Amino acid sequence: MEFVRTGGTGSNGGGWYGSSVVRVAKDEDRWLVVSHDDSSVALLGYAIPIYMTGVTWSRFKPLTDGPAPEN
Repeated sequence: MEFVRTGGTGSNGGGWYGSSVVRVAKDEDRWLVVSHDDSSVALLGYAIPIYMTGVTWSRFKPLTDGPAPEN
């Protein structure tokens, strides 16, 4: 599963434009794996270009092998 967001904004101090992608999957051990990839370009004071990027990975262990208990 993949979620994508793209957009930009501006203010008195500058503006930015970027994208964010979140990917969710299960690995071969049935753990939930999530990656969050961000990248953006900003203009500080509408004059100084800045490029930012980052990737975060998270891995979540399955709670049980069977169905979740009912409350």
